[in-house]
Amino acid sequence: TMGFRCPQRSLGCVHETGLPPDEPPELTENEAAAWLPAFTRGRILVLAVLGPIKGTLELNPFAEDTEPLELTTIPGTFVIVRADRMSHRHFAHSQAYILSCFLLEAPPAGHREELEQKA
Repeated sequence: TMGFRCPQRSLGCVHETGLPPDEPPELTENEAAAWLPAFTRGRILVLAVLGPIKGTLELNPFAEDTEPLELTTIPGTFVIVRADRMSHRHFAHSQAYILSCFLLEAPPAGHREELEQKA
């Protein structure tokens, strides 16, 4: 075992990689709050490469004295990443799409009731 359980998952999100826009859009406070559970409780990231072209996934472990790993991604590739142990970036020469979701660790016991009341 990995020492944790992931009984929940985030919603799926389709990402477009490729040539970046001149200016990225501003992230609003509500958008940031919506992503907070995924980034604080996300332990496993599941990626499905949709294509239509190949790209490169860069995985960079948080541990010191480690080198980034680059993986070629082609349509149909699935990648499972320990999101709590490494950062990740995807590059492509043109538009490429990736579907992602986080497998979430359960919230701390004291926070579970708060989450249920907000829902």
